[in-house]
Amino acid sequence: MKELLLGQGLGALGLLPFVHTNLLLQLTRHFIGEGIPLAVFAVAVSFSHLVFQTVPSLFLFLPSEAHGMNIVPYQEIARAKKTAVALRIILTTFLLALLLSIALHPLIQQLLPIAYEMLKPHMVWMLPLLILLFFASETSMKSLACGMLVFFLAGALGNVAFTVPGIREPLFPLLTGLFALPAVLMETRTPQSQATETLQLKLKKSLVVGGVLAGAFSVLFPALSVSVLAGILLLFLEKKSGEFIVLASSIASSKLFYEFVAALTIEKGRSLAAVWIVPLASLPNTTPLVPFIALVALTATGFASATVLLAHGKLASVLQRIPRTAFRIILLTGLLCLAYLFEGTTGVMISVSAGAVGALPILLNTRRSHAAGALLVPAAMHFAGISLDGILL
Repeated sequence: MKELLLGQGLGALGLLPFVHTNLLLQLTRHFIGEGIPLAVFAVAVSFSHLVFQTVPSLFLFLPSEAHGMNIVPYQEIARAKKTAVALRIILTTFLLALLLSIALHPLIQQLLPIAYEMLKPHMVWMLPLLILLFFASETSMKSLACGMLVFFLAGALGNVAFTVPGIREPLFPLLTGLFALPAVLMETRTPQSQATETLQLKLKKSLVVGGVLAGAFSVLFPALSVSVLAGILLLFLEKKSGEFIVLASSIASSKLFYEFVAALTIEKGRSLAAVWIVPLASLPNTTPLVPFIALVALTATGFASATVLLAHGKLASVLQRIPRTAFRIILLTGLLCLAYLFEGTTGVMISVSAGAVGALPILLNTRRSHAAGALLVPAAMHFAGISLDGILL
């Protein structure tokens, strides 16, 4: 099917840092049909991109959608010379988590509508509770204070972005500024110090199961990112670097799959790709669609994983040989031009303002996942009765 092949190939652009799945989908939407072909394309792009983005994350120390915002200690892995081992563990976790998610989906698909109806009236306090749990994962008062500062500044900016007149799609300029621009301008290419302890990397099955369950039920809530979920779960785990990798990978794979399941069951699109699937929920019988989506997801993930395993050395070598300064200038210019293309001068202003907020975690040495306040604060405000026109919900 051409949509599968096209989505698979387009997802390979995850090799380019900060080329978000939403950007790929927005740029290609008008070239794809409707209904099932559109669903195939969206699923293939999403899972292929999930795999390919691992290469710049591990070899260039740049955050990604699945392993971003300080969840995976890239430089610690490089210092221990275990990048190849980490890559194999991540890809294996993606596949295991996806297989387990598919195996559990008949049960969870039945539970999601029931759970959503039960939780919906209580979202006004449940979402703030999750935010408090996320803050509770901080290890010191200093990191807590810095994290709260970043979180609420990002939340104020998100509130502005979602309510400013004339903005059709605030997510691209907002997220580009919060995460991409600071990393482009302030990222480091090589490890800064020698390893001080032995890094243990091991695929723990219990973490895979926990990540799958967390990813599955995360779709009941708006704006919960992989890094926020991992931060909450780490309250109940030893904070070992090797565990971050498995936990974040299993959450990312499960969450992505169940975003499509949720689109067909509770008709909530928690990502742009899932939003495209929501209209299919109105079909007379959507039950056979989930196994079909699962097959596409497995095909895309399996093919992309095999490609990355076979060619990651050459791919990383090519990326590392690109002149760093020129690459950063081109990438920065391209991101701002796209913000202007999508949302005009206002989009550029949002990106630049978000970039200033997004730089704070790096300067304050706190987790970049606190910038998720740009989505969580507006979502909490919505459920508290402060209308944001239902954006993201």
